Amino acid sequence: MFAAAVDHLGGVLGTESFPTTANCYRRPLRWLGSFGPVHTVGVEGTGSYGSPSRPT
Repeated sequence: MFAAAVDHLGGVLGTESFPTTANCYRRPLRWLGSFGPVHTVGVEGTGSYGSPSRPT
């Protein structure tokens, strides 16, 4: 999984890659939180790759 943190103006604060296993979906959320309060998260997935991160 690739993640990008952007500010309210669309400026890139940072980018990072993470493993795509069900147990590793907390890591990107912690990483995003390191930039400050998280207001919005968008997820794009191919096939089933994004399914473990979505609410059930």
